[in-house]
Amino acid sequence: PHQGAIGLAPNQPRYRLLVVEDCRDNRQLLVKLLESIGFEVQQAANGQEAIARWESFTPHLTWMDLRMPVMDGYEATKQIK
Repeated sequence: PHQGAIGLAPNQPRYRLLVVEDCRDNRQLLVKLLESIGFEVQQAANGQEAIARWESFTPHLTWMDLRMPVMDGYEATKQIK
């Protein structure tokens, strides 16, 4: 039978993830899924918000959409690097 992730292994560090996605439904789905298995998650709706959140949150991983309004993921990634 198909089994999905149920959580992080015991005694793992609290990993921080940043989800950047302009589609609210997609963003909320990812955040809900990742939080349910033990990640600390923040979110942004465009590249400009992503840069601000990245600077204050310093995530271990950023899930970045590439095509977004205001600032796309390519430019945001370039500025974060």
